[in-house]
Amino acid sequence: MSFILCNTWLVSGSFRRWILAQPAKAAISDLTHKMANMNVDDLDEISTPGMSSRMEALVGSVENTVTSMKNPFEETSHLVSISTRIIPPENVASDIKTAYDQGLRQYEGYVNDCLVSQNKEVFDRIPMLKLKDFGTKPPRTGKLQRDKLTASQDRTLYSRLLVVSQVRNPNLKEIMGYNLSTYPLALATSEGVKQSAKKETLMHALEKASNNPRLDMTQAQKPIAYLIDAMAMVRSTAKDSMNTVKTFGELADLLYRKVQQTATAYGASRVDWVCDQYKECSIKNAERLKREEATGSQRITITDMHQRLPRQFASKFLKNSDNKTDLLQFLYLHFLAKADAKVETLVSNAMSCSKMAFNGQPSQNVDALRSGHEEADTRLFLHAQHAMQNGFNTVLVASPDTDVLVIGLGFVSNMTSPAALGMVTGTSNRRRIIDIKQMAETLGHGVASALPFLHALSGCDSISAFHNKGKVKPLNLLRKEEAFQCGFANIHQSLTPSAENMALTELFVCKLYGTQCEKVNDARYKLYKTNCAPSLLPPNDDALSLHLQRAVYQCHIWKDTSQQLALPSPVDHGWCLRNNCLDIVWNNRAIADPQDLQVGMTNLVIVFALGFAKQF
Repeated sequence: MSFILCNTWLVSGSFRRWILAQPAKAAISDLTHKMANMNVDDLDEISTPGMSSRMEALVGSVENTVTSMKNPFEETSHLVSISTRIIPPENVASDIKTAYDQGLRQYEGYVNDCLVSQNKEVFDRIPMLKLKDFGTKPPRTGKLQRDKLTASQDRTLYSRLLVVSQVRNPNLKEIMGYNLSTYPLALATSEGVKQSAKKETLMHALEKASNNPRLDMTQAQKPIAYLIDAMAMVRSTAKDSMNTVKTFGELADLLYRKVQQTATAYGASRVDWVCDQYKECSIKNAERLKREEATGSQRITITDMHQRLPRQFASKFLKNSDNKTDLLQFLYLHFLAKADAKVETLVSNAMSCSKMAFNGQPSQNVDALRSGHEEADTRLFLHAQHAMQNGFNTVLVASPDTDVLVIGLGFVSNMTSPAALGMVTGTSNRRRIIDIKQMAETLGHGVASALPFLHALSGCDSISAFHNKGKVKPLNLLRKEEAFQCGFANIHQSLTPSAENMALTELFVCKLYGTQCEKVNDARYKLYKTNCAPSLLPPNDDALSLHLQRAVYQCHIWKDTSQQLALPSPVDHGWCLRNNCLDIVWNNRAIADPQDLQVGMTNLVIVFALGFAKQF
């Protein structure tokens, strides 16, 4: 009887599953040893004297790994990796969720084609589905692909010249008034990515032009308020302390200590933790997408303070806007739970701002600092204004961003408070406090007032830059011409640029490109006749008009320090809504669509187009 039972078990499905599970069990065992930093040889040493402490450390290592993993039974609307908490993109999640069904359809198709209907051979290959999973990396645009796109753009340029020459009397001057490529190469790459300028060069140029004004803290009048760009401190802390900080809780504790210690070091009696908001539809969508595509990003949820920091915290975690929103919320709650604030501490998050418990007073909301500002860059000056109104004689703004300096110069040009305003920036031996009021006085009221618009026009995080023009040349041109100072100072007051605004901007761009023209289309024609490369031509009036709208919109935000920004949608102000995301509108007037060209245009025709263009 026992033989029959044993034999039945041996041939049963249970036995077969037991046999097949052995490799998986072995793999689990190996991974457990790896998590515990333990070799198989170490197992023989467990019973030896002095091993108890080591075993405790090993058990603790496994414990930390397990506790840092996501609870698989946690309610969530997203597909989440249990071990890494990575939330995959929608296309990846769709493939993971439908993998079984897609595989089943492949199987049923094979059975029907090869076994039932016998339309195919039994040994015919089943096509690979190539489904994406958690390990799928986002596609990147390589150099070879970019070169192909550039070549394609060049072919399109001359093809459009040919089309125009066929439908009207050939007039190169008229033709150069159109945008001859898909994207204006003066403002965008051939792939449609906005051109960027090194913002830090503007900060250095402003410091040099104003004789490096520094705020002497030994002479600073108290009380002092210290305002911190929250995400900037997060990035710098992560960069300096990733080898010692292991969990989100440890990061939060370290940041809180830094906030309190830094404020104390500068003699401040008030410190403000000022955060960004990360809106889904933002004029910074293009810049954020550019940053994410450069290194990739990972969507990871934060569940508790014991969760381990991702290995690529700075390079990937902080590239995702949803991650940063969750992190700032986590830090906000962590800070408010503290009861040992050394100075009056105000902590912002999303639209709200709260004052931490201090001197026996409970935490409370600060309604005056409830804000609709998306960027901490502008929100910092709402807090600065609030501090000055509440009797602070010295306000320090801590940020590495050139945008903050430019906004500050525009802020002090209309500031009525006698309080001193300084910007704490730089690292190590480059650490300094720029006296913003002194800088504005040295540069002059006209330059200081016009700088926000100039900075937007010449390129920032939301607005494209002029290719190969940088920041120093536009600044020198502004300082040289008083007409530009007067015109740019108040250009933001209307979100719809006037004809006078456009004419002044055209004149500025013409001079920026080294011509004496007053119209950018004339400048394009003049420079093109000198064999100037298409990317080195100024934008045409159509592309520049849209660029001007975007610059005015951004300048209006920088100039507004009210609680709630009264702004219309960016749509119809140089942006459009595409796939629930703001996208740049590069031109409204195209010369010809490549689809209008005859299919199968040969290289011979393109050569003809090239020769035809050279005749002008």
